[in-house]
Order: sequence, then C-alpha cells, then structure tokens
Amino acid sequence: MLLDELRASYGEVPFAAGYGIGDATDDEALLAEAEQVAGSADTVVMVIGLPGADESEGFDRTHMNLPANQLAALQAVAAVNPNVVVVLVNGSTVLLGDITPHAQALVEAWLGGQAAGGGIADVLTGKVNPSGRLAETIPDQLEDNSSYFNFPGDSHIVRHGEGLFIGYRGYDRAHQDVAFPFGFGLSYTTFAQSDLAVTTRGSVADDTLAATVTVTVTNTGDRDGAEVVQVYITDVASTVARPARELKGFAKVSLAAGASEQVSVELDQRAFAFWSVLHGRWAVEAGDFVSQSDHTPATFH
Repeated sequence: MLLDELRASYGEVPFAAGYGIGDATDDEALLAEAEQVAGSADTVVMVIGLPGADESEGFDRTHMNLPANQLAALQAVAAVNPNVVVVLVNGSTVLLGDITPHAQALVEAWLGGQAAGGGIADVLTGKVNPSGRLAETIPDQLEDNSSYFNFPGDSHIVRHGEGLFIGYRGYDRAHQDVAFPFGFGLSYTTFAQSDLAVTTRGSVADDTLAATVTVTVTNTGDRDGAEVVQVYITDVASTVARPARELKGFAKVSLAAGASEQVSVELDQRAFAFWSVLHGRWAVEAGDFVSQSDHTPATFH
C-alpha cells in the first residue's frame, strides 16, 4: 500500500479518501474531510485514476475523462493547498486538461500490480529517480485522435482510415498540439545531448544497408539518473505517404551526476524501408534521410 510505504519513510501521514469510487453517496462528507486534512498539510499527494467500471479489456471506452467526483475533489483540495502532487493510476490514457492546472507535479503510475504502492512511494520520496518515457501520446481532447472519425464504425465494420498515421505519427502529420508527446519523460536530474553523428555502410542492392547513430549524453544535474536516447528517421523526399518521423531505435544509459557517455544506436535496412504495394516488398528509396535525437538533426544520404 502506498500509504503504508509513505508512513514507513515519514512516520504518521494523515489520510482522507476525498471521493467515492462507484458510489458518490458520501462524497460531500469525504470531500469536507479531505479539505480539512489538506489545509493543514505541507504537501498533498492526491491519488486519482480510472475505476474498473471505466476501463476493461472486455469493452471499448467511450471517453477519456476521469470521474467527475475525482476532478471536483482535486479542484477543491488544490483551492485550500496549492502544493498538490497528483498520482495517476490508470490502465489507459486520460485527458489532463482538468488536472495539470491544479498539480505542482504529476506522476503517471499506470497499473503497476501488487508492488505499485512501494514503487510509487520510492519515486515520491526520491529513493528512486524515475526515468520512464511515454509509450503513447496524451492528447488534449478525444477528437484529436486520428482514428476518431473511423471508430467505432457502423454496420459491424470498422474502417482503419488513419492508416499509418496512428499515434504520434498522426499528431505529427497534423501539427497538433498535445498535452504530452510520445517519448516524453522527466526525472530528478537533467540531460543534454550533443555531437550527433551518423555513419552508414552496406548497400540496398544486397540488403546490407545499415547505419550507426552516435550521440554524447551528459547528466547536467546533481543526481544520478538514466536517459533514453530516441532515434527518429525522416525520409526527406519520399514518393509515398510516410510519417513525418518514425522511431527506429532507442537506448537507455545510466549516468552519475556530471558524467558523460557516448551512446550508439544501430539501424538496419528495415529502418529506412516502407512496404511497397507496387512491388509487393519492403523498399528503400534513394535520397536523403534525417536522423533526429533530442531535436538535433543529422542529414545523410
């Protein structure tokens, strides 16, 4: 349990439920108690998320909202104590527009299983320096999803009209603002990337084309931590519809405070290929590609 873990680190930690899950009968009394506890606290840890009735493997969600009583509780608690750390517990993405204005910090815990409480406590207390990255984009609204106009379909038919442009590929192609992008993640330290370089070898003709992307990563903060180098590829002048950028490789590196290390990511021929309907095979077109890591581009032929 999260509360037990926090009490093990800090001693007595006051608790108030704040809202009901699936039953709002006692919400008024629960919220009044939460406001009283929050008003006398230095920092509030507000745990909110999706109950089982709102998400499951057995049905499709019809919205991306958190329960209204949880959002109301968060707003009320933040009004009496602005030092609120929000911990999200959810199996799938939720909209954050009503959350981030009231949160000084946001911890996305997803569904962590039986050991989730201890893991969250380790992050909140600083015992562990978090280093995760988002595996999906968090949009500003449901309608921004590229599949919005096609799903759930009709007459028992779903047309996947978004094609390749699903997830971050769709948001990038439409130049849409998002709440948090694919690959985003913060920690208790900071990093810088420099000296991006790309070397190529082999040829498309004999299926040996490959590239090595190297970049120097420096821990610029005062805490040990881990950074994830993400390598995206762009085909500058493709004759077919391709995403504006595609993640083709990544590597995680752990660095002591102030330390630097050169990180390499290997890309094979498939990293540059697309499925050619015309030729019935994977194809790589001649021309320039741009490799990007941490918004630092390198163009190569």
